[in-house]
Amino acid sequence: MRFARFFLLVVTLSVCSVFIGLAQSVENDYSCEDQIDQVILYARLKLGCPYEWGGSGPRTYDCSGLVNYAFQQIGVVVTRTTSTLCIEGERVFLTNIKRGDLVFFVSGEYPNRHISHVGIAISDYDNGDFKFIHASAGNGCVVVSHFTDSNYQKTYGGARRIIRCK
Repeated sequence: MRFARFFLLVVTLSVCSVFIGLAQSVENDYSCEDQIDQVILYARLKLGCPYEWGGSGPRTYDCSGLVNYAFQQIGVVVTRTTSTLCIEGERVFLTNIKRGDLVFFVSGEYPNRHISHVGIAISDYDNGDFKFIHASAGNGCVVVSHFTDSNYQKTYGGARRIIRCK
């Protein structure tokens, strides 16, 4: 009798989890663009906030702290450091960068180059350029930059997609 109850409980929980998973995937597919808009909105609300190494809000941010904060606001959990963010999600080629993608930059000299900075793309790649928002140590605050600004093209290190839209 105990085994039958246990078996019934396991089957019921399995069926429920399948339906819950389907509901979440439908909801996520439906609201994908809205999620990206919200991530960008939350990051934009922090424009001008001071840069502080290790800062994760609510008043100061470093680059990965800003990314972590913006995604956290919509319930998407990402890691806290640039070195771990750069392996999350799905790899994206430069010419395929879309709004909401994470863009990474490197520092150091070969052979010691490493990912050291991250931002959130706020426009799609178009004709060699895109805009991204990031907490910039050089500017001392959260700013919007163009990929063609400053040294970003030379230090580009890759991109990752956390929110995938179909």
